[in-house]
Amino acid sequence: MEELPVRSCKGPLYSGHDQAYAAMTIIGFVLVIAYPFGMCLLVKFKSRMSRFVVGLISIVALILFLWGVVMLAGGIWHLIWMRKYKYSGCGELVNVTFTRPLPEQVILTPVNLTVAYLGDTGVSEDTLAVYQLIKDEEAEMMVHVGDFDYCDDPTLFHRQLDAMFGEKYPILAVVGNHDVHMWSDYQEMWLEHFNRHANNPSPYLACEGYLGVNYYCIYRGLFFAFSSVGTMCGDGYSEYEFHEKQLQHNLDARSQLPSADPWTMCAWHKNQKLFQIGKKSDETGYGVYDICRQNNGLVVTGHNHQYSRTHTISNVEDQTIAAKCEPGDEDCVYDLNEVALITVSGLGGRNLIDFNEDLENLPFWAAKYNEAFGVMFCKYNFNGDPNMAYCYFKDVEGGIHDEFRITKNVESK
Repeated sequence: MEELPVRSCKGPLYSGHDQAYAAMTIIGFVLVIAYPFGMCLLVKFKSRMSRFVVGLISIVALILFLWGVVMLAGGIWHLIWMRKYKYSGCGELVNVTFTRPLPEQVILTPVNLTVAYLGDTGVSEDTLAVYQLIKDEEAEMMVHVGDFDYCDDPTLFHRQLDAMFGEKYPILAVVGNHDVHMWSDYQEMWLEHFNRHANNPSPYLACEGYLGVNYYCIYRGLFFAFSSVGTMCGDGYSEYEFHEKQLQHNLDARSQLPSADPWTMCAWHKNQKLFQIGKKSDETGYGVYDICRQNNGLVVTGHNHQYSRTHTISNVEDQTIAAKCEPGDEDCVYDLNEVALITVSGLGGRNLIDFNEDLENLPFWAAKYNEAFGVMFCKYNFNGDPNMAYCYFKDVEGGIHDEFRITKNVESK
């Protein structure tokens, strides 16, 4: 295999958070306002200073003033841009669809079909180690829950994926906050990747909706619903009705599958504060979690650079525990019947985040890990049982730090 270039980026300027832009605006405002007052003081006391000192102070003050103007203008522009792009609209989106009826190979699940779930990857050496783990586990497809490379470099990101997995390896993805500014380029990349499967004479994949944003896919009998809630499109952080309607609309498409209750996964990038163990705030609302619960789905998110998983939850707003399985109990199986099982798989290679002491010991958490990069894997039709899936989190050093089994009725209608 070719020697791949790698990069390590802190994240593009445009992908920051509102707080950073607000601070930038405030600092710029203070520098601009301070300039005339400073000049007044300089005029008042210049008789006590030499001409050189007065000139030096004037030049420094002017530089700070101009820098303040740049910061103020840039901060205001970014905040307006973020509101316009993330909150009120979606920009130029790509809509994909498929021909009905679905071919048999799209709706039948082979024994031990393995899916890799990850997010927050980057394009570093650590990222390549994570990709190698996915290859070693022989995962047949990947679900990426956003924040692709942190460098605004879709070309390198795409090149690494193709080199590691091949051009026709099935990858489904949803936008993360660090992907928004260059989304048109990432979207073009994902469309190219999608078309490789759409043009395959024997496709296993069918997708419909706004690719990478709000859409659904069916892959060998598995149903995936993706949402950009909290990241882009719709109504922003305070109103989530748009995304909830989109998610429910996509989940309604499960009726196209022959199973009365097919394996269902809901994926988005961001989190509610209580459903992660880092420093993230409420950014999605509980509605999308509850919609997935009503549709018997497994929730997969990223954004927080840790791995964590809940027990099954019957009420997401109150975090009511439906059932608990103790670590190592292979006879205990979670039944995904109108309950939520929520995971965060954000150890794709970016960096490792410490646990939040106020959140990590909440009783609904079943597993947590943040010591090395890794991936959550799920094997469907586990050992020939169509109603069983076995999931586990494995790090790049070979350690398995979580194992759980889920079941549901996926018999034919």
